[in-house]
Amino acid sequence: MAGDAVIADSSRSERKRLVTTVSVKSTSMGLLNGSLTEYERPSWQERTREFWHRPPYWTLIIVLPWLIGAAVFVWQWHVYSRAAARQATTMGIVREVAKGNRVHFEFKLGEDVFRGQEIPLYNRPVPSAGDKITIYYDSEIPTVNGITDFQQRSFDALGPVPFALLASGVVIFVILYRRHSVKPKG
Repeated sequence: MAGDAVIADSSRSERKRLVTTVSVKSTSMGLLNGSLTEYERPSWQERTREFWHRPPYWTLIIVLPWLIGAAVFVWQWHVYSRAAARQATTMGIVREVAKGNRVHFEFKLGEDVFRGQEIPLYNRPVPSAGDKITIYYDSEIPTVNGITDFQQRSFDALGPVPFALLASGVVIFVILYRRHSVKPKG
């Protein structure tokens, strides 16, 4: 009787091992069992092509960062052009030129000492520490200051706006054109 139990257990474990081996082979090797289900799905290139064939409206969110950036640059242009109308100048001293050509400076108006920092853009000269320089500041709000003329800074801020608006317009046009020129399937 005990021998029969051992034979029954061994045959049961043999069947279990055989069943697991067959099921692993049938799921991992679709070609051996004649199943081509894993090859019937479209590739990622086909899915991408199908998605952009008639893109949904939510894809217009692609241009949102460009439009937000353009709005920020227009706002900076507005602030600097208003400050340029009230601009005054004084002499200041460069305290330090830090890593990345960041110029730290200070200037005195009456009894108050103001400090600021700026990175000169577009190959403008970078002064050395201890140099006396011209400081441009807003006569109403002296904390708005710099070593570059406010009129020039306003033009610098407006620089990327045409590109951002043009690129956004092209992407919006392409998405809407594809959306309306391709008729939905069905």
